[in-house]
Amino acid sequence: MGTFLRRLSSNDWRVSEHWIHRDKMQYQEALFSLGNGYLGSRGFLEEAYEQAYPATYIAGVYDRSGAQSFVIVNVPNPLVMKVYVDGRKLSIREMEVVEHHRVLDMKRAM
Repeated sequence: MGTFLRRLSSNDWRVSEHWIHRDKMQYQEALFSLGNGYLGSRGFLEEAYEQAYPATYIAGVYDRSGAQSFVIVNVPNPLVMKVYVDGRKLSIREMEVVEHHRVLDMKRAM
């Protein structure tokens, strides 16, 4: 394993996105997800759009209300941001995106 890790460049650890693909936004959310065994978060955009699925999971937090099996719970997410201008909610699906760039560095978990 050590030899494999030494061969990886710093860019091999990164997932990057340089534009918004409106037809692939949920796919990108899944691609940018990150977890460490205790906490996991779906890689959604902060500007939550209508079809977004902002999800955060914590190990050991389950719903067992009447079910025979435990179901992992999507806990409240403090990262969702809703922006309103003149009482109207801005949606990334409706606006022109001039610039967009995000990187998930899996080596540093950032």
